[in-house]
Amino acid sequence: YNSWMKLVEECKQVEVKTLTFSEVIHSRKTADVMEGIAKIYSRVRSLGLQVLRLHADRAREFTSRAVQRWCHQRDIVATYTCGSDWKSNGRAECEIGLIKRHAKILMKAHNINEEMWPMLVRHASERRLRWQLQQVGYPVPELLPFHTKVYVKRKSWNERYASWRWERAPGRIMGPDPWSSLTSGGYCVQLEDGKFLASSDVVVEQL
Repeated sequence: YNSWMKLVEECKQVEVKTLTFSEVIHSRKTADVMEGIAKIYSRVRSLGLQVLRLHADRAREFTSRAVQRWCHQRDIVATYTCGSDWKSNGRAECEIGLIKRHAKILMKAHNINEEMWPMLVRHASERRLRWQLQQVGYPVPELLPFHTKVYVKRKSWNERYASWRWERAPGRIMGPDPWSSLTSGGYCVQLEDGKFLASSDVVVEQL
């Protein structure tokens, strides 16, 4: 805490901009949490930004030695809120609330099963992140709306010898592809048979 406050005292009149990231993890175990933190850290660094501080609540998965060691190896100062004091990390809590509300709206609007919430959260978070990046002058394409009907290119060997075969299959946008870059245009698409695939070659149906 003292190390962080010393850094704060040296910086005056600093404008604050928020960038929102989210990662879906398997559990709250330290190993899973560290994997999520590492992915977000990598995305931040890929934007050319430096990470100086990790601020979290005092849950054991954040205060573990493994997380603190990970921070120290990267010259990151780890600080924590007091118990049950959400206001001391109000900026993060506000972003969480916005993303959850957006995800709930998508769920109700498109009658999506609750089991699909990770995709809803990923889409809501990515949409907000791209808007935030645009506000600070970082050129990123906007996401197609959730559940947009599109046609995606199928694998070339599907029905290879069929006459007049159609190379595209209809599906719905279920959010960004988590393994694609911000500029690649990759999406997670659910086909009409319920299967999922990742594709950057999507054509929006024009009504």
